[in-house]
Amino acid sequence: MGSKDKAPRPTELLRDLRWVYKNPKAKADTEARTKLQQMFRDEPEAFVRMLAGMEKDRRSKKVEASAGESAGKGGGGGGRIVRDEGAERVEEMIARLLEEAGGEG
Repeated sequence: MGSKDKAPRPTELLRDLRWVYKNPKAKADTEARTKLQQMFRDEPEAFVRMLAGMEKDRRSKKVEASAGESAGKGGGGGGRIVRDEGAERVEEMIARLLEEAGGEG
């Protein structure tokens, strides 16, 4: 349990994935970010799939938590997903990148 090379928690990994996506050429300040930058260069499709999957998982967990809170308060939210412009832009960008990457090779 006290291992030095313990895998990062998903929230830390998601934070690092976002940082690498926004700063692909910046000097990484952690070993995890360095490895993720290498993955982004070598396997951009896999990197984007991982980022998209983690973002989707995070959103679904937020919806579940929000549904639980609404149900507990007698609210009728029922887990309704509230979308913002940022999430929509990211999803469109991910879809475009995946399409572009699929068209190569």
